Amino acid sequence: MLSPFAKARTGRLASLERPPELYRLDGIDCTVWTVYVQCTIKWIHAMPASKPSTRGTILDAAETVVARDGSRRLTIDAVAAEASVSKGGVLYHFPNKIALLQGMVERMVTEIGDELACAESRAREAGKPPLVEVFASMFDRSESQDGLSTALLAASAEHPELLDPAREILSTIFQRLAEETPDPVAAHVLMLAMDGLKLSVLLGFNHIPDHQFQPIRDRLLSMARELYT
Repeated sequence: MLSPFAKARTGRLASLERPPELYRLDGIDCTVWTVYVQCTIKWIHAMPASKPSTRGTILDAAETVVARDGSRRLTIDAVAAEASVSKGGVLYHFPNKIALLQGMVERMVTEIGDELACAESRAREAGKPPLVEVFASMFDRSESQDGLSTALLAASAEHPELLDPAREILSTIFQRLAEETPDPVAAHVLMLAMDGLKLSVLLGFNHIPDHQFQPIRDRLLSMARELYT
């Protein structure tokens, strides 16, 4: 299969050294670099999936156990059974439960960081407010992802240091985005509102009716857009 880079060199997208030009991709005006990146992503997705690593398989199994049964039921034996690997195989990568939880948190933080970076990149490329797109990405995380977050939040009550990576990356991203707005204080107020809404869902407080969640989300995003006007 010819890579998108090779196609770019022989097609109308050749020569990334020219001044940026706009092309139409999925109905959106994009620079040549954006088209190249998007084509690369599509090419990668079209490639046959590689076999997951043993470490990744173990983490997948650990996430399944925690999301389904809770962090207190996370044991080396339970993960080995879920992953269909030997107990020794689990211990080779994760010598204890804390190491397992730490690995799960690190992977989740990496995934969240990648999601937010992609949201910010899309916004900047389209000339949209980055904070709005990042908010939307945070709001729209799936229920399964929220279920895992809930379990890891419970685990952090016994080991608060587990959340240090999340604190660092989220603090860095949101502090920078807030400082880019005309009103950083208002931006932080909206961030706190978003945090409170997501936390109430994670903890199952249920004081917000399901049918009102979407309008509240939309209102917060609208208020975020207004920061840039």
